[in-house]
Formats: sequence, C-alpha cells, structure tokens
Amino acid sequence: YMVAESQFRIIVEQYQNSRYFQDSLYYLLLSQYFQKKYTESLATISLIENKYRFIKHFPKVLYLKGRILFETGDYRNAIRSFENYLKNYPIDEDAPYSAYYMAMSYYQLTNNQRALQILEDLEKQYPNAPIIEDVKFRIAKIYFEDQKIDIAYIRFKEFENSYPNSKYLPETLYTIGKILFQKGTTQQIQTNLVYDSAIYFQKASEFQSPIRPYALFNSGVSFLLIGQYSNSKDTFSRLIEQFSISSDPNIKEMVNEATYQLAKIYRTTEDYENSIKTYKLAISQSGKFSTKSVIELSDLLNNLGNYDDAISILSQYTNTPEILLKYAEIIQTKDSETSEKILLSLITLETNTDIKNQSIIEILKILLKRGKYETIISNFRTFLTNSTDEYTTSFLYFALGEANLNLRDFRSAISSYSQVSHPLLKEDATEGIAYSHYLSENYQLAIKFYQELITKYNSEKYRDRALYLLGVCYERIKQNEEAKKYYQQLIQTGKDNKYISSGLVNLGWIYIREKRFDEAIILIQNNIQKYQEPGIYEHLSEILAWAYDGKGDQTKGIEILRNLVLQKDIPDIQKVRYYNYISLFYEKSGNLQKALDVIEKELLPMVNLKNLTNHIVESIGRIIEISLKTKNEAKARTYITELKNKYLSIQKSYEYIYNFAEYLYSNNKYEEAGREFLIVARQSQDKNLSDEAYFWAGWSYYNANKQQDAINIFNEFVNNSKSSKVSSVLLTLGDIMVNQRRFQEARNYYQRIINEFKNSPEYNEAVIRLSRISSTQQRTELSQQSQQVQQPEQTLQKQTFQQPKQQEKSIDEIISSLEGISKSKDKETASKAKFELAMIYKSQRNYQKALTLLQEITEEVYNETAAMAQFEIGEILRINGDYNRAWKEYIKVIYIYKDYKEIVVKSMYYT
Repeated sequence: YMVAESQFRIIVEQYQNSRYFQDSLYYLLLSQYFQKKYTESLATISLIENKYRFIKHFPKVLYLKGRILFETGDYRNAIRSFENYLKNYPIDEDAPYSAYYMAMSYYQLTNNQRALQILEDLEKQYPNAPIIEDVKFRIAKIYFEDQKIDIAYIRFKEFENSYPNSKYLPETLYTIGKILFQKGTTQQIQTNLVYDSAIYFQKASEFQSPIRPYALFNSGVSFLLIGQYSNSKDTFSRLIEQFSISSDPNIKEMVNEATYQLAKIYRTTEDYENSIKTYKLAISQSGKFSTKSVIELSDLLNNLGNYDDAISILSQYTNTPEILLKYAEIIQTKDSETSEKILLSLITLETNTDIKNQSIIEILKILLKRGKYETIISNFRTFLTNSTDEYTTSFLYFALGEANLNLRDFRSAISSYSQVSHPLLKEDATEGIAYSHYLSENYQLAIKFYQELITKYNSEKYRDRALYLLGVCYERIKQNEEAKKYYQQLIQTGKDNKYISSGLVNLGWIYIREKRFDEAIILIQNNIQKYQEPGIYEHLSEILAWAYDGKGDQTKGIEILRNLVLQKDIPDIQKVRYYNYISLFYEKSGNLQKALDVIEKELLPMVNLKNLTNHIVESIGRIIEISLKTKNEAKARTYITELKNKYLSIQKSYEYIYNFAEYLYSNNKYEEAGREFLIVARQSQDKNLSDEAYFWAGWSYYNANKQQDAINIFNEFVNNSKSSKVSSVLLTLGDIMVNQRRFQEARNYYQRIINEFKNSPEYNEAVIRLSRISSTQQRTELSQQSQQVQQPEQTLQKQTFQQPKQQEKSIDEIISSLEGISKSKDKETASKAKFELAMIYKSQRNYQKALTLLQEITEEVYNETAAMAQFEIGEILRINGDYNRAWKEYIKVIYIYKDYKEIVVKSMYYT
C-alpha cells in the first residue's frame, strides 16, 4: 500500500487531466486507509469533497469517511457521516455497512436502544446482505447486555443454529452459557440449567479464541456449583495447565482463583495431600486468591493436627491483615493471650473495616469460650465504636447478652439481646431472652418468647430445647396439662435425644405426682429401650420403680432397683441412693427387718469398703431410725456409740444423735436425752440444730427434775442464740424463777422479752406476768401459789390456756380478715392467706383446722407457699409424735417441690 500510495500520488498531483485521475484519487485514499494513515485519509477525503464530488467513487468516499471516524473513536461525527451517506445513497452497495457502523457508533456511545433499532431495521431491510451475520450477532449481544436474557437466549440459539462456522460462534456459545448460568442461579440453584451452562462453556473452550480461558473457568465454576467435583477438577486443571504462563493480568488472576478452587475441591473430597500441594501453588502465583490460600491452607493443616506447619505458613505473610487475623484465630487454641492482643490491635489500628469487624467477632468468640465475661463488658464501648456493619454490631450485643447471662445479670442480658437486629442472629437472641427469663424465674415471659421461637422461626436449631423448657416453665407455674402437652410433642417429634430424654423424665415425674401410675408405666416401658445411655436409663428406671410403688407393688419396684444396683459402671453415689430406695420400699411394704438388712448388710459394707464417710454416717443413721421403729433400742444405742466414737467430724452425725435424743425424750428418758442433746448443742456446726438441741436439753433436765442444770442450759442458750425460741425460753426461765420465788430474776427475764421481743408470741404473756409480780396483792398470791411452767408440745393433746381478752380480740380480727382473703379468685393470694390462718390455728393447737387448710393449699397451687404448706403438714404430725406419717409428708416436699431448696433441705433434715 505504501508503494501504491506513492504512485497514485504522482498521478493525482501531475496528471490531473488523465483518464486515470478519478480512479487514482480514490485508490490513493484507499492506500492511505489500509495503512491506517487516518489523518492523510481525511485530508484526501476533504479534497474530494471540496473539488471532486463528481467522481464516480464519491459514495464510497463518504462511506470511508464514516469508517475512519468510527475507527478513530469519533463516533458522533461518524454517525453524522453515515446518516449523510444513507440519505444520499440509500440503495448503494455500502448502505448496509453504513447502517451497521452507524449502529455500532451508537452502541459505543452506550445508546443501545438506538443501536438496536437501527440493527433490527437493517435486518429487515437487507436480509441477504453480507453483513447480516454481524448484525444478528450484535442484536443478540445488545439484548444480553440490556439484561433481556430471554430474548437474548432465543437470538443466540438461532445464531448458533444458523451460523455453525461463524467467527462469533465461540462468543455465542460462551454467552449462552452465561445466560443459562444466570437463569439457574437467580433465586435458587436449578441444577439442570447450571449443568447446561457448564456444557456450553466447555463447547466455547474448544475454540482457539481469546474467550477460551474464560470459558474454561466458568465451566469449572458451574460444575463446582452443582457438586460435580470431578468435572470441575478436570476443567480447572486444564485452565491451569494451558494458561499458567499467560502475561494477561486478567487471565493470571483467573488462573489463581481456579487454583484456589481446585485446592478447595481436593479438601472437600478429603484428598488432603493434593489439596496442600495446590494451595501452595496458588500461594506461589501471588494473586488475589493467594492470601485466601494461605488462610485456608493454615486452617487445613491446623485441622489435620499440624499446628506448627500451620503457624509456619502464616508467619511468612503476617504483614497482610487478613493473614494476621487467621494467625490470631489459630494460635488462640494454644496462646489465647497473644491471640487477644493481635485481635485488639487489628480492631484499634487496622483501617480495613472488614478486618475490624471479623476481628471483633473472633475476639468475642475467644472471650466467650474462655469465660472472660467481665472483659467483654469492659471493652464493649471500644468494640462498638469500631464495628461498622449490622452483623458485627448485632453479634457484639449478642455476646454482651451471653456475658451478662453467665454473670446472672438477667435484666442486662435481656436488654442486650433485645438490641440484636441482624436476621441471622435474631433467632439466637430470642432464645437468649427466653432463657434469661427462665433463669430469673419469670416463667410467663419465658413461655411467651419460647413460643415465639417455635412459631416465628422455621429452623430446627432451638425447637427441641424450646419445647422442653416450655414444659419446664408450665410445670413451675403448676400448669401441668400444658407442661404435658409440650413434653408429649417433644417426645413425638423431637430430634435431639438430650431434650427428648429429659422431657421423658419430667413427664414421668408429673405422672408420679398426679398418681397416674399406669400412664407413667406405659410411658417408660414404651421408651426405656430407646434410651440406654448412662444417666437417662437410670432416671427412667427410677420413675418406673416409683410408679410400681405407687400402685402398691413394692416388690416390682424393688426388682427394678435391684437391677440398677447390679449394673456395671453405676457411680457409687447412685448405688447408695438405690439401696436407700430399696430399704424404703421394704419399709413401706411393712417389712422393716428387710429394710434394716438392706442398709446393714448391703449398703453399709459397700460404703465402708469405698470409705465413703458421709454415706457411712447416713447408713448408720438409717439403721438407727429403723431400729427405733422396731423397738430395737439396743441396736440403735450401738450405732449411736459408733457415731460418737468415730464420726463426730461429720455434721450429719449430730442430726442422728439429735433424733435419738428426741426418741429418748419421747420415752421419758429425760436425763439421758439431755446428755445427747448437749453433745449436739455444744459440738454441732449447724447453728439451727445446735439451738434446737440447747432448747430440748434444757427441757430434758427440767423434766428430769434437775432444775439448776436446766436453768444453766437455758441461760447458755438465751445468751448465745438468735433462735426464735429465745423468747419462749426466757418466759420459761421467768416462770421457773417465780416457782423458786426469785422474783427479781423473774422480772429480769420477763423484762428482756418486753424489750427485745415485742413481736413474739410471748410478749403479751411477759407483760401479764411482770404486772403480776409488780402487784403487791399478786405478790402475796404468788407466795402462796407456784406459777405453772408451760412445757413444749409433745403430743396431740388439746391444751388450752387463757389469753388476755385484748389479744383474743386482735386474733379474731386477723382471722376474720384472712378468711375473707382466702376466698379470693387469685389463687396465689388466697393460698398465702390460708397459710397464715393455718399457722394461727397451729399456734392455738387447733391442729385439725390447720391440717385442712394446709392440704387445700397443696391441692390448689404449686409454688413456694405450697412447699411450705407441705412442710408444715409434716411438722404438725412430727410435733404430735406421728413420725410414720410425718416422714412421708416430708418426702413429698423433697420430690414434688425440689426447686425450693431451703425447704427441701429442712424436709430432708426432719425426714
């Protein structure tokens, strides 16, 4: 073209009259155009336009002008040029080309709508033009770029079928693959469409075209997305093999990502050796995915137990924040302090907000795992200031809730959980709120949030736990029907055996409490074979044993418990409990000798062999108890002596000595009882028990006619005790002093009651007695008549004594008020009023009325008042010497009201 240009230029400049001039002028322009001398070409075109418009090649000159402007990027002038051409030469042979390049000019100016309009007009007007293949391809491509993928798909499929040998075929196949991939991943994965996209990408990759590496990469991604790891692995491997030495930055980055994905595939398919090699290759490529490869390789090595290798890999790249973050994550298992320091530095110094947020989440996880709840609370503001996205902020509030929950600050925990807003954490926060209410015994609100957890969230994450705790909450508020409903739903539909088995146990105990023993038996027998794991099986067996006991079949209950004792790997503590139950069942069946034999011949040797000192003492105590019931006082004395000689360092020993002293007292062996009570009074570490022992020791010596000893013990008691019985003993001391005509000392005792015990029952009596002493007339009367000393209650005899009229009136008013409140529709309020009434009747020794009211309370409510009522039933029976019925009532407290620990402990003691 250069030679042609020089020759044509000679003709144009020197032979203007030649018959070759017009052709030479046109070919000069073509020679310049083909050499891409666009400036010279435009100068030649300008010459023709100004002087030689008449030449026959002028239409082509105008077309070339448009082409040159298009190729030099002057699209607006190109459009004007093509429009001028088409206006003057609409049917010229270059008209289709002019229209096409005019459309392409609009396309380059991003006016796709105008470009598409021109191309579709061109398609209709020149259906057989040589340029029509380009036109159809460009139409399809514009539809795709404008996201009209359904029309684009139809157009590209038509093009594929119509032009199987087109230069555009690789891009056509590749674009069809992209459309299918887009359709298959828009909402949820449609495996068939994604698979078809992979096939089209593979077809496109078979051509030696610039699109080949991209087609290979996308084919691998498509196969990976639908889990076809083998095809994906082969495709990525081809890409890496064929293009790893490419200098194109885009292709290099794509090869790096393909290597990274290939390493992940090897890891997923558990080919760890190739995974490690491929991660290392991705790292060596120094691309964007090299950092991710370092992080994931270290994670893989750490999971495989190669902690040192993982740290070694990471330590080479810790100048990168992402890798430093991973380094902190991995070392926290062995060096949590260093991990925390790194994460704190990333939070406070790093500018990358993603790293800051991830660091906040990781350090919170570490602190929660290590139980450093105060650290979370103290650093909360620092973390919050550095948090920049909703998820991190929500996780921070969630962690704060967890910290407060574990520190038992339930109100703050609920407040923190309530601040969680991110949808991915909302369910966890709702469970946290519900559990906080549960732990704070706000069962109604716990029920509300656990029900919300079940109805609002479809996940199975907390469903079984929610059903279980709903049952527990309803149990706590005495709504057993609702509790049973949730336990039954859990048993029928649950998946987590931990909660299902716990629900089974709780439901079984509800049936026991409700005396629905047949239902308990059916429930346990239908499920016990499913739950053979240690702990649960034993619980279920215990329920079964108690159910048979409830039906009066103690023999079957004993058989079940005997089988438990014989099981391997049963902890000694559980065996002790089972032996005690067996003994108890024999006792309930009336076979006291066997009850005694179980403890003396089976349990006691076992605990002696294991040197379980506390249980030795408890076993001895049980032997003493049964021996006294069988009137075998000699055996009881033998074991009491053993307790005193060997086990006074164990607090429980004093309880059994105290019980033995009570037995002696009730059998009028007062002096011996007094000696036993004094051992307890002076050596027991339990202040309440010591006070009780002092009290009864004094009365023992008083009844043994050793008044001075009684006075000394009573004085020792009132000067060292804070018991509620101090005022009673002071009154007794005053009365003794009156009997001995030591009136000033009597006055001192009565005055102390008036000064220190204004709210005690003895206050009014002290005032009356003191006024009598002060009266001269009364003093004379006292000199002639001894004051009757009122002794503590021991039997159910109805003793009456006169109260001052003013006090009787006051008590009557209180009783009247309480009777009105006891009829309230609010069962909680009514039960409290009934309890107070019962206590008044108890103090008046009207035991039958007191027992009736207390029984009503246990039938109407399930709360602390009911637990106290159940305890008082046992107390009244014990006070009146009905020990056989009393211990059974105490046992009910232990098993029915186990949540009220203080009352349970007292019941266990008196049992």
